[in-house]
Amino acid sequence: MKRIAGAALVLAGLTSLSGCSWLWGDKGYFRDRGNDYLDARMLPPMQVPEGTESKPLDPLLPVPGHVADISGNREAVVQRPHAVNQAMLEGDFSIQRSSEQSWILAQRIPAQMWNMTQAYFEELGYTVDEERPHVGEFTTAWLPAASIAEGTRETLGLGKSHDSRFRVRIEPGVQRNTSEIFVDAASRKGSRESGWSAGKSAPEAGLALAGLERFYNQAGSQGQSYSLLASKNYDAPRRVALIEAGEGGLQVLRLDAGLEQAWSGVGRALSAAGIYVDDVDRSQAVYFVDLGRKAEQKAPGFFKRMFSSKKSLERKASDQQYRVKLTQISRQVFVGVEREPGQLADVATTNRILNAIRPHLN
Repeated sequence: MKRIAGAALVLAGLTSLSGCSWLWGDKGYFRDRGNDYLDARMLPPMQVPEGTESKPLDPLLPVPGHVADISGNREAVVQRPHAVNQAMLEGDFSIQRSSEQSWILAQRIPAQMWNMTQAYFEELGYTVDEERPHVGEFTTAWLPAASIAEGTRETLGLGKSHDSRFRVRIEPGVQRNTSEIFVDAASRKGSRESGWSAGKSAPEAGLALAGLERFYNQAGSQGQSYSLLASKNYDAPRRVALIEAGEGGLQVLRLDAGLEQAWSGVGRALSAAGIYVDDVDRSQAVYFVDLGRKAEQKAPGFFKRMFSSKKSLERKASDQQYRVKLTQISRQVFVGVEREPGQLADVATTNRILNAIRPHLN
């Protein structure tokens, strides 16, 4: 009891001290010192008596030697801005030059330039032979001199007896959201083949670069968008063909794309066609689809899940389950439909599924 009374007495005493100005007030010992600098006076540095050794004492809050004086009426000198590159004001694409090297500076990210650049060379008659998107580079196949159109020959300044091919490299620019496009050219005559070169040693590379810049600007002025992400067609194969693969009219889809690109594109096409995907097996490149169910089914709400049994919410699989299988052969991917592993589906069902997803692959 005495301990409780003593603690209460101490607590009451501390509470009574909270109103004492000599302890907590502006002049108290525990006062707030946050605004003391407003009343501070400038004093000379502390002098140490002669003959006394001590470490040098630097001021804790030194006053800068040059403090801006706003009391005067002097005119301020405004620095002139840096010169603006006039070529950058003409459009989103411009040719840049440094010594003997030239490239296109695009105000686009590399992913947006990939398909547009390939489209330019395909219009000239070239086909993409090898592409490496992870390093931003693709190479066209050799275009024989006899197959070169006269318009392409004049545009690129090609000889009448030389085969030609191009290599394009798309790199991220120095500035954010920009790209730099470089073009190299190679030619051959008979068994003599030249290496990759650009600049004065390969005028066709410079002409291709100039034509590519005009193609970019023309596409931009016509409002064409080649954004791979915005258009949601970044995984679309270059060519899609429905071909017969057996007797009785059985068909398969042939995609000119790699397996990774084709896998993504087929999955997107199945969703767009309204075909329900029940499961996937990425290692076997198989989509398990159920034609008896709709692709878009809303999840049950909170109250429905609470007052309904789990069995009533689960739907039994229908008898219309099939396997959409992708098979890679060389640089192409073939899409077929199976009823069971190794057992092809009937012709009507196969054609129904493939014709449904084909428009969404282009």
